[in-house]
Amino acid sequence: LESLTLTNNQITEIPPELFSLQNLFSINLSHNLITEIPSEIENLTNLLSLTLNSNQITQIPDELFNLTSLTSLHLDHNQLSGEIPSEIENLINLNNVDLGDNNLTGSIPSELYNMTQLRYLTLSVNNLTGAIPSEIGNLVNLENLYLNFNQISGNIPSEIGNLILLERIYFHGNNFSGEVPSEIGNMASLQTLYLDDNNLSGIFPDEICDLDPIQIYVDNNQLCPPYPSCIPQGDIDTQDTSLCEEQCDDVDEDEICDDVDDCVGAYDECGACNGDGPVTGYNCDGYIDSVCSFDDFEYLAGGGDDCQVPSGGTSAEDIANIYCGLAGYGSAIQYEEFTSGHYISTLYWTGAIPQPTCSNISWTSQPSFPYAATIYCPVLSNLVCSPYILGCTDDTACNYDLDATEDDGSCLYNDCAGECGGDAVVDECGICAGNGIAEDTCDCDGN
Repeated sequence: LESLTLTNNQITEIPPELFSLQNLFSINLSHNLITEIPSEIENLTNLLSLTLNSNQITQIPDELFNLTSLTSLHLDHNQLSGEIPSEIENLINLNNVDLGDNNLTGSIPSELYNMTQLRYLTLSVNNLTGAIPSEIGNLVNLENLYLNFNQISGNIPSEIGNLILLERIYFHGNNFSGEVPSEIGNMASLQTLYLDDNNLSGIFPDEICDLDPIQIYVDNNQLCPPYPSCIPQGDIDTQDTSLCEEQCDDVDEDEICDDVDDCVGAYDECGACNGDGPVTGYNCDGYIDSVCSFDDFEYLAGGGDDCQVPSGGTSAEDIANIYCGLAGYGSAIQYEEFTSGHYISTLYWTGAIPQPTCSNISWTSQPSFPYAATIYCPVLSNLVCSPYILGCTDDTACNYDLDATEDDGSCLYNDCAGECGGDAVVDECGICAGNGIAEDTCDCDGN
């Protein structure tokens, strides 16, 4: 027998016969009622994995630390008490240890920081005290570190930045104090950083925000502004800043220092810092926003009988100019025209073509007034009136418009033949619009 799994039973003790199975390399007796690990466990010299979590074990026997082949030890969710034995460093091949959810007390033994082979270390939900020493930087192979919900105090040592393979730090629910070390920003593999519910102070380092992607939790601390962008506003709101000194100018009082604030002031409705918002009568995209107090509708040439016969037709340009006039602006300089499709959400006038007024203009969005656009009565949208002047605003383009105030995406550029908007390119032989190396030849000289 090499592997034994008897989980989720009512086993109360490990049978002594088990310790004569010299070939066992894995034991999983989790979720039972076992109260003791017999000293004979040391007989299983080939054991690699021992999983006894979720039992009622109260003590780790000294003999267990003779299992030098052990790579994985899970004793979490038991009733272990007292200090973590320093002999744990004898397990020289151990890379995964979980002693979480017990009643362990005292400091983390210094010997544990010599176990450089560790990859997963879980000591969460105990009553551990003391500080983390600088020697934590020795655990260079560590990938996951769970120390949450203990009573660990002191500073987070800067040497933690040596752990460049670390992906998850769970330090929440402790008594850590002092500043968050900027060296955490060196941990290129870090994905999750839990520091909430501690007594951390000072300014949170920007360098940590450069780790992307990363999830950061720092609520319920004493961190001071300015807060970098990676800190959620909800976490900022829970900081006790009563001991913070004024660190910087913050004219707009948004708790972000002016020298790192993307906007000292406020963003307007178009997303521009300290902007004036859209030009009156226009939305943020530059299109006309309202006609006779009606917003966000397509514009129809007319209603009723006006658009049923060719004689009632009005040109798209006239329609656009009429609506610009009703909006209080000059002539139309851009619009989109539709002469196909079925429209029911439209703004239209009921008569007085070509000089309608707001008193005879209306709109419909009901199926009782369906309308199929035609060449005689088109539907317009995205209407732009003067004073905007649309055109190409790139002065390197061959159709650059010196008078344009808004770029309309129409810019063209000379090709290699000097044609504006042309598609000629230089071939591999350096000839404009050439055919490149001829078929059945190896170079541009015809060889």
